[in-house]
Amino acid sequence: MMVQNIPIIADADTGFGGPLNVRRTIHMYERAGLAGCHIEDQVFPKRCSQLKGKDLVDLQQYTERIRSAVEARVDPDLSS
Repeated sequence: MMVQNIPIIADADTGFGGPLNVRRTIHMYERAGLAGCHIEDQVFPKRCSQLKGKDLVDLQQYTERIRSAVEARVDPDLSS
């Protein structure tokens, strides 16, 4: 197997649930060696972005997702 040193950024969906799930997702992504991730602002479960009827979480809930992700990371270089 050939190993490359290319940073990988992954889709973390909505964090797969509440703040504890966001933390778990970040821990797993870090252990997998990812350089970063992005977290959706849709309600869970989310809909495909091309479909009608998408709902977004309020600012407080989205801020909590981001806060949970930042607090969960061990590597300060992980971009979430």
